[in-house]
Amino acid sequence: MAELKPLAGPTPVDVEVFKPDEVVAALHAVTDGDRNVAMVEACCKRVRVLCRHEDMCKVCDQAGVATVLVKAMQALPNETCVQLQALAALVNLCSGENSDYRSQAVASGVLPMIVAAMKTFTDNPEVQEMGCIALQNCCYGEDKQAVEHRKEAAAAGAISAVLTAMKQHVTIPAAQEVGVATLRLICHLVPELRQTAVDAGANPEWLKPISKVEGGIIPSFRRGFGTSRRVRAQQKAQQQAGN
Repeated sequence: MAELKPLAGPTPVDVEVFKPDEVVAALHAVTDGDRNVAMVEACCKRVRVLCRHEDMCKVCDQAGVATVLVKAMQALPNETCVQLQALAALVNLCSGENSDYRSQAVASGVLPMIVAAMKTFTDNPEVQEMGCIALQNCCYGEDKQAVEHRKEAAAAGAISAVLTAMKQHVTIPAAQEVGVATLRLICHLVPELRQTAVDAGANPEWLKPISKVEGGIIPSFRRGFGTSRRVRAQQKAQQQAGN
């Protein structure tokens, strides 16, 4: 009987304790190599977990995780698990008040990849919600950079992607709420985008300017997947009601 040889290189279990630079190296290797779905998913998940903490967001940003997340999404565009973990990682990486991380992410090309994932998985409400929250975090802020990020998001097709998500999941209240919040933030301080959204089919009531009374800005989210529990619960309730 032939001797079983151990798999070469790290495994998904190994990735669970990787440091940011190790995750980046592993993602480069696997996306340039056999594109093993389990490994790519594990690496994206590890970035998500690391970026739950502000201090690790800085380390991950310096290690170049945004670039490899884009690479992972490009390498396996039809793998739901990879896209969902990568979106959740971006949600965490781009959360909070530090604009450097989201600026680096946007410069790395994450906006077209977020939109592409949403367009590919229109039937998946979790991908749609995670994509919306990732767009929100990339577009968060009141400065000129934030305005430019909103314009880049719109140019990448974000407005139509969000509207499609809302139409596709019209019976899920949480999906409608996150869609409206995303549209409002994309259009915030950019009047021409508000008109673009209306022309694309958005209800003008969804696009009311964000006021200081409301806190001045839609909040930035952290902890991707914790945010999607309502969508999952509402979808499950609908499925059970249909049986």
